[in-house]
Amino acid sequence: MNNWKLLKTEVLHKDFWNTVNKNTYELPNGKQIKDYIMLHNRPVAMIFAITNEQKIVLIKEYKPGSGKVVTQLPAGYVDDKETPEEAAKRELAEETGHTAKKFVKLGTLFSSSGKMTATVTCFMAEHAKKEQAQKLDEHEEVDVFTASLDEAQKMVETGIIDSGDSAAFILMGINKLKSK
Repeated sequence: MNNWKLLKTEVLHKDFWNTVNKNTYELPNGKQIKDYIMLHNRPVAMIFAITNEQKIVLIKEYKPGSGKVVTQLPAGYVDDKETPEEAAKRELAEETGHTAKKFVKLGTLFSSSGKMTATVTCFMAEHAKKEQAQKLDEHEEVDVFTASLDEAQKMVETGIIDSGDSAAFILMGINKLKSK
């Protein structure tokens, strides 16, 4: 299997969060695909925060893409000149008021590799503890709660947690904890 060859790209829209391109590709068989829309997002840091009581820190927040309030792991964009781990620490504190003693990378996934370049890097934040008030952005409204490992796994299995990256990283985090 070979990669597609990018022949042409046109920027349709660019803002702080996204760039939308219209691309033309040449396939390995010589055929061309024109008007292929690609969305380039900034990278995201996600946090699988686990308390000393073995509870996972989760949030509820309205997401326009799904048109509903979703249950997910805390997450946010990686700012310029910031590493994913630094962003994870910042976002955990801002969105939930929690800090953690140890951050271990669980992995990096593409949000949707067919039409988006966005990656999500998740860190397990061990010994998470609520130590401050939330510091939300002006457009954020976030409810914070905790769930046991079994409760979180059931939320994934029943579709209560239906965000793919959160679901995948919750299962990965639970698996990592159970294998310790």
